[in-house]
Amino acid sequence: MKKKSWVETLPYPKGWMKWLYKTPILLYRLGLGFMVGRLFMILTTTGRKSGQPRRTAIEFHEHKGRRYVFSAWGTKADWYHNIEANPYITIQTWRGVESVLARRVTSDAELAEAFAFAMANPAMRMVMKSAGFGQTLEQFLAHKERFTFITFDPTDRPVSEPLGSDLAWVWGLLLPLALIVTTGLVFRVASQPLAKEAAYLLGFAFYWLFWCLLAPGLVFKKGGLGSLLKDQRPLFTKDNWLAGMLWIIVTTTALAMYGRDFIRAPLLMIALAIPLATLNGFCEELLWRGLYVRLFPGNPWLGVIFPATGFALWHFVPQTIYPAENQLGFVLSTLFLGLVYGFIAYRTGSARWTAFSHSVNGALALAAPLAQIIFTIVS
Repeated sequence: MKKKSWVETLPYPKGWMKWLYKTPILLYRLGLGFMVGRLFMILTTTGRKSGQPRRTAIEFHEHKGRRYVFSAWGTKADWYHNIEANPYITIQTWRGVESVLARRVTSDAELAEAFAFAMANPAMRMVMKSAGFGQTLEQFLAHKERFTFITFDPTDRPVSEPLGSDLAWVWGLLLPLALIVTTGLVFRVASQPLAKEAAYLLGFAFYWLFWCLLAPGLVFKKGGLGSLLKDQRPLFTKDNWLAGMLWIIVTTTALAMYGRDFIRAPLLMIALAIPLATLNGFCEELLWRGLYVRLFPGNPWLGVIFPATGFALWHFVPQTIYPAENQLGFVLSTLFLGLVYGFIAYRTGSARWTAFSHSVNGALALAAPLAQIIFTIVS
């Protein structure tokens, strides 16, 4: 009978250990693969019995431009059996997705390279020591059959679909609460040492940069923020007549309400209001409309109503410094506006038209109170 190698005597992970090893997979599914992608690789193999994609998270190492993984359970690991049956797999790291041919390292030359990276890695040195090895290449090569190293070669062959960020929508549900709490803290903390004008501007800067730009950018890093402004369906068509009509009504209503005051405002105020309103309009629509209609394209509750509610509730935060005369009435008006904009974005599949309308409306309203604050400071 063939003697088992030392790794084959290790207990295969079960119970909570098995779920612990799945943590990197969960992070990739949540769109957070960049957090662990320099340490853990996701292998997508084809099940040797089921024929279905099978995902495995495993620590990998790079040495001289080549990646290696080490099977702590030798050849009895399920993913290794899948590779034996079909070596054409998909790997995912911080570099992205790659189609590769997985193969066991067997030649002395490549094993010498594997040994070199193993000796440079503290965890692998511990593995070698626990196996009773010194730190000599000759001893390692004399017992090379006891170690299972896998490396990868590029391939054009068809492979299994990679692991997608199919749980990224979770962040969309948690985002409004996190946004309100963090921006509320920024407004409150900044208002202690700073004048309320400076604290107000700092709070909005944090809101725009971190939440409106960074958060959607992380979720849609492949297409970029610009992809959220690309229509999936045109607005002014027969099928979209209601959305088109609502867009015209909302935009022209602002002109009727604020047009006269806008014309009479000082030129400096107008010069400040236009870029501030454009910045705020595009930032907010990328977050509250663009992000949500792309995360929930077939769900009006989560794609329209939920973000409109979060959009409205967020407006309580800046009022902690500059309260409106009728705070509740103001927030309810933003809820109505958010529902209309949400419907338009839902019908077009983008934030393009709502961002334009939001910017125009904000400029006509003289970007209150943002432009007034800066106008007071500089005039």
